[in-house]
Amino acid sequence: MGVRPTVAPIGLYGGEEFLLVLPSAAAAVVFTRAEQMRQQVPQLRLVYEGQTIPAITVSAGMTIIADQTEAVDNVLKRADDALYQAKHAGRNRTVVAATPSAAR
Repeated sequence: MGVRPTVAPIGLYGGEEFLLVLPSAAAAVVFTRAEQMRQQVPQLRLVYEGQTIPAITVSAGMTIIADQTEAVDNVLKRADDALYQAKHAGRNRTVVAATPSAAR
């Protein structure tokens, strides 16, 4: 069974955090996707054991890999830091991490 290249891998990354990887996507596309999710998730009507769950919000931290030799841990840390900035700024928002310059 193959995976279509247009399908982004997503996985649980922490207690209630998910990691979405969009290979070769431009930063503007990634931001647009994050904003679409952020705006659409609160519109979901979720029911558990007959009880409607109050609307939930999405906080997103995003980054891009500017240098293909960059360590994955550094990329994840930037995205995680941006996520926490979004949470501390009031939640329900998308924060873009600054990308380190290619010249190091």
